[in-house]
Amino acid sequence: MTVKITKPEINVREKISELDKPSGVAGQAMLAAETPQEQFNLIGAGRRNLLYNGAMMINQRGTQSGITTATYTLDRWILSDGTGATFQVSQSTNVPDGFQNAILFETTTADTDLSGGTQYVNFTQKLEGQDVRQLAYGTPNAKPVTLSFWVKSSESGQFASELEISGGVNVQPWTVNQADTWEYKTVTFEGNTSTAITATTGVGMWVVLCWMAAGPGISGPDFQPGWRPLNQTERLPEGIPNMAGSTSNIMRFTGVQLEVGKVATPFEHRSYGEELAACQRYYQYVERARGSGNRDAGSNVCAFSHNIPDMRVSPSMTRVPVGSPYNWNFVGFSNANKSHVAVLIEIITADAYWYYNDGYIADAEL
Repeated sequence: MTVKITKPEINVREKISELDKPSGVAGQAMLAAETPQEQFNLIGAGRRNLLYNGAMMINQRGTQSGITTATYTLDRWILSDGTGATFQVSQSTNVPDGFQNAILFETTTADTDLSGGTQYVNFTQKLEGQDVRQLAYGTPNAKPVTLSFWVKSSESGQFASELEISGGVNVQPWTVNQADTWEYKTVTFEGNTSTAITATTGVGMWVVLCWMAAGPGISGPDFQPGWRPLNQTERLPEGIPNMAGSTSNIMRFTGVQLEVGKVATPFEHRSYGEELAACQRYYQYVERARGSGNRDAGSNVCAFSHNIPDMRVSPSMTRVPVGSPYNWNFVGFSNANKSHVAVLIEIITADAYWYYNDGYIADAEL
């Protein structure tokens, strides 16, 4: 008995040509993923961005002018100035497609000479140790992370981003190719297998989005990227543009994301309310904390409570005067903790109506 087997014809040329067909952005990302976990991150739901306020929507402090030292600007972001220059930081609507806000740095007083040594300017966010424990630092399974962002700078050239932990730093250069143009950048950092991050509410990692100026004491020709002990000498590559050098220098950022893996995924947009609530763990500006009543004839000091969204630690409190006090003098704050504060006031006229209408700042920043 003879059995005849037939197969459909295959056009080998067509099959080979299909190998050159584009796989699309998503397909390329899947192909670039090195582990099943990275592929899961690409297709899975859930929060990916380890950073806060990457879309620069939240700005409880408003415009910050005359910056000459480390200063919180838009929520969770710090401009550190170690030069003789001064800066203004504000919220901008000059943005790439898909975003509403960017952070804008403007040099208001220039420092053209950084030859003295360790002068610098950088833009940083601090993360709690417990929020980066998933990176498994200090183990053979330490995970890489990828930083992605949009940048628009009046100066082109090579800048740098950095991760810093208690055991060292990892600096990775990147380049602004064309001035005054929005450009998208991605930077990948290998995991640190030698130094663990303690999972506490304290600082576990410093994420330096951009070194914007660096004197010769912290930069040089022998710079090497990758993890190494924290040593200011040769910490950064030589030739970083001096954004402190002219009052015409400006720089914008938005869409900043730090995620586990070696692949940059599209920016994770969050609602304004969700992002504000996350930022209020560290800083709260309350315009009016209202209270009213009649004074107890037996006491001239009144206390009333104000519940606050739960914060990282018990905050420091600052009064924000709003209007003329009505039958009271401010005494202070009492019993401030992560979710509550009492306001103490002295009633002026006995057994008479009083009305409190001032605000406050609660600060529990890292």
